[in-house]
Amino acid sequence: MTKPHNLQDLIKLNWDKTTKLGGIYIWGVKVRGKYIPLYVGKSKKIPQRIYEHLCAWRGGAYTIPSWKDIADENKKWAVLYSPKSFKDFLKLQNNTHAQKTLKNVERDFFCCWEAINVDQTRMRIIERDLAGLISKNNGLISHKIIETADINKVDIYAKEFFENWQKMHTDS
Repeated sequence: MTKPHNLQDLIKLNWDKTTKLGGIYIWGVKVRGKYIPLYVGKSKKIPQRIYEHLCAWRGGAYTIPSWKDIADENKKWAVLYSPKSFKDFLKLQNNTHAQKTLKNVERDFFCCWEAINVDQTRMRIIERDLAGLISKNNGLISHKIIETADINKVDIYAKEFFENWQKMHTDS
């Protein structure tokens, strides 16, 4: 797993939307020295996908919880915005609390990834298992909480990524 990268780090990597790097990734925020994941995903082009996430986040494509709940790592988020219709998009523009969350996530953004080359079926399993392992400790905007009972029964890539994530998270 790569070290966490903020937006400035990503700019320095000089990636663009054509950069090919496939695997699994996490993005979220760093608050008070702790990395708080908000999204777990998979992609054949991680740089392009992270760019799309940032654009979609700013544009209101995701559920937006309260910043206080994210920062306090509260799993039961107060939802400030949930994208359902065009009128919801207008409400987002006028919701000062949701705008605060949008700006703070952009300011404190991080992402990390593991480059792996497996077929798409296995990649979906890895993504699902990793989301399940992470969502036990944090809420995610990308997945409903998936309870994974036994870490020994998840895909090995998901297990290794999660173990590295936990180590990184506790070393912060």
